[in-house]
Amino acid sequence: MTSKTRILMREIQNKVKSTITGQKEFPNDDAVIDYAIKTIYDLMKKQKVL
Repeated sequence: MTSKTRILMREIQNKVKSTITGQKEFPNDDAVIDYAIKTIYDLMKKQKVL
């Protein structure tokens, strides 16, 4: 993983907060990666790439 990717992951972890609790939405790097993969997959399905 590149340093740019790590920086982006940290930024996502720090900035995205739950609207209900106000706490961080992603507790760790794995949660950010899982969310990113799911989002990319959904976008690709919507664009009929997959």
